[in-house]
Order: sequence, then structure tokens, then C-alpha cells
Amino acid sequence: MIVGKQFHFDAAHFLPGHPTCGKIHGHTWRVDVELQGPLNSEGMVFDFAKLKEAVDQILKDYDHSNLNDSFGRPTCEIIATLIGASLKAKLVGVRLYSVKVQEGFGGYAIYRP
Repeated sequence: MIVGKQFHFDAAHFLPGHPTCGKIHGHTWRVDVELQGPLNSEGMVFDFAKLKEAVDQILKDYDHSNLNDSFGRPTCEIIATLIGASLKAKLVGVRLYSVKVQEGFGGYAIYRP
């Protein structure tokens, strides 16, 4: 079974040399996390409260920041990959299925380990 939870954070970034995104600007970033596994004895794949705690620990460093301070080139693809790798290391007893990072209401990237 696959279960998921959605998260948001607000942050600025810029992509040096990019014709449109080369100037600093901000977005509300949406992060969708999906986990895969069997139902446990409590009838859940994973406790959403524990997932929220793990994801919030990662996103707190990015919320209301300039993402260029945390990522060399903060594209959706790089952010999804790094959030996914960080989250995968925190999960026990469940498989990380995907991390989707959406930049504002536009494009997105999906990381699948």
C-alpha cells in the first residue's frame, strides 16, 4: 500500500545565469511524500504524526530562507533528491516511495529512490 502526506514551506531562490529565474524570487514550495509498505498491527503503513515530525525536521532549515544558502543550484530536481535522501535515512520499517517537490503552482520534480 502507498500512503502520502503533503507539506509546504516558503523560500526564495535564484538560478544563476537563467534568463527568467536568475533574479532572486520566492515561492510556496509543496512537498508530497509517499511511503510504501504493508499494514502494521495498528492498521497503518506508517504513523502520519511520525512522518510529519521527520519531514518537519528537514524542512525547518529551508522555510523562510534563501535556498541558495543550502543548495548549490536549488532546482526542484536537486531539492527533491536531497529531501528524499535525508528522509530515507530517518525512516525505519517503511520504504520511501517518492518525494515530489513543486515550485509554486508550476513545475515539479519527483524523486524515487
